[in-house]
Amino acid sequence: MIKLKPLLFEGVSREESEKNDDGEPEPRPPKRGVSREEFEKTFYDTMKGNNPLIGEIPDVEEFYELNKQVLDGILQGATEFRFLGAGANGSAYSIGNKQVLKIEPGGYRAETIASRFDKQMKTGLHHPMIYHNGKLKTKDGEELSFAILEKMEIPSSEDLLVIKEIIEIIDDIMNSVKRVKQRDGKFKRTPYSPKDVVKELMLREADKIKEIGEKLRLKDDWLEKLINHMFKVRKENLSDFHSGNIGVRRIGPEGYLVFFD
Repeated sequence: MIKLKPLLFEGVSREESEKNDDGEPEPRPPKRGVSREEFEKTFYDTMKGNNPLIGEIPDVEEFYELNKQVLDGILQGATEFRFLGAGANGSAYSIGNKQVLKIEPGGYRAETIASRFDKQMKTGLHHPMIYHNGKLKTKDGEELSFAILEKMEIPSSEDLLVIKEIIEIIDDIMNSVKRVKQRDGKFKRTPYSPKDVVKELMLREADKIKEIGEKLRLKDDWLEKLINHMFKVRKENLSDFHSGNIGVRRIGPEGYLVFFD
């Protein structure tokens, strides 16, 4: 078979051959695959501070060997391995492709969320998508859980302060009761419904709600969605409402605020 590329581009450099008709470089596909060395170095560097995995993984190289098949499969499809942060529910790493690898001592949250995806549409979920989840072994025979999650867009620190105030007010109202006058003139203490919370919040913080919605390019019904989601998450016993756990899920140019942890 005649190899046409060398003939067509004879005397032309590789850089020139990879330019488009306008003389601009053709975009190259992102690098795929993360090496074991890169994984181990990043993982080792994050085994400090309040990372809940410190006591679970005393030796990173040994941990890799115990889970080589699983970790190789994850890293083969990754385009990066970058530490995002650690908290009470484990450590999170960006693996590219708008995905996050979460490793944690307990897997209740990920397993509970994943078990419900078959009953819900992909968009509009009140949890991040979980593309894959499973177990990782430790030296002492215990297991850690891992999940590959949908990566959210994280607002700026300034915007998160406003979101924090809004979330705290929502949570406070959700945990309160209102006095409703009955036909007999007596008052009954009744929990707030999602619609009640929306009304109450708009009375208190309409300006902040409008400001953050415009700044983050959120859909018109973002507040109603967020409050409904918070009620659902609380009912599932998975609530951990704070601004460090929230991001924007884009649906086209606009989006919704979603708790991802």
